Amino acid sequence: MAFWVVSVAYVGVLVAKGVAMLWAAGQLPERPATHFGASGRPDGWMRRRSFLLLDGALAAVVLVGIPAMVSGLARAGDGGLNIPNKDYWVAPAHHATLVSMLDLDGLGMAAITGLLLIWMDVALVRANRQPEPRLPRTLWVVVGLYVAAIGLGVWWISVWQFRIPG
Repeated sequence: MAFWVVSVAYVGVLVAKGVAMLWAAGQLPERPATHFGASGRPDGWMRRRSFLLLDGALAAVVLVGIPAMVSGLARAGDGGLNIPNKDYWVAPAHHATLVSMLDLDGLGMAAITGLLLIWMDVALVRANRQPEPRLPRTLWVVVGLYVAAIGLGVWWISVWQFRIPG
């Protein structure tokens, strides 16, 4: 059940990121502000086309690369794994469960990061629509929520997920 829910959420984030990028392509000026200081004021600009190419490459690395890397590590043997109770999980009797759990982790982490990337596209468009571009004050709240979500995921994986059942 969990794998199905996370998989659907992941695909939803993939589609939403594509829609956000298409929307941003039609909304951004030819030379948008694309880098901002901690105050939210712009300190870097680039051509729209260059930004969209960079945004697409980043999305591909995060949304496809993270799950692929985690899945590859899960299937490559135990050499690259650093998990609690490793001997139990890499044993042939439990390896399929380990692979499924790691696939789920990769999709989940990518989906959470994809939500941040979508928010960044929306925030960038909104900032560039203002007479003087500026990121919203909610920037640090969103970043804090992202860090908390990733931190909770790491905690779950390291403390709870790989405990020995029973």
